[in-house]
Amino acid sequence: FERVAELDLRVVKKGGERERFQPDKIRKGLERACWKRPIPTDKVEEAITKIIRDVYSHSSSEIEADIIGTKVMKELMQLDDVAYIRFASVYRQFKDIHDFVDEVQPILDREKTERLKQEQKQHKKSSGFLHLARFFCGLFLNWASTLNRISGSCSACKSCHNFDRTHKVIS
Repeated sequence: FERVAELDLRVVKKGGERERFQPDKIRKGLERACWKRPIPTDKVEEAITKIIRDVYSHSSSEIEADIIGTKVMKELMQLDDVAYIRFASVYRQFKDIHDFVDEVQPILDREKTERLKQEQKQHKKSSGFLHLARFFCGLFLNWASTLNRISGSCSACKSCHNFDRTHKVIS
């Protein structure tokens, strides 16, 4: 990747201690999260480069570790949900299954919303087809009625030639 001008950038950790920014930590964290996932290597590299550029372009000589973590999680969410959860479980220090569920639920909700949108889009296509089918059925029935008139039988009994009056067929 291409490095933006090296700065003496410091990362402020949660406990208040400061350390020099180490881009390799971002690389290792992303690679570990994406390990054995079907994510193209170039996409992972793009995400790493983007995060490092964003960190170096920070306006101050110090940056909160949380800001870096949020940038990493944002990129991982766009790459792969499983990689995102892997990273989040370590970064946010999940303590139990409830922490996993709390993190996974928005992903499931987003996927459900996307699936419903797809179903609605598909329904619109199929209801357009149904509308068209009804239109052609109406044309066919109109054509069949016209054909009955031409052939000389009424639509009620199919045998008489009286088109002007309606009558009941007695069975």
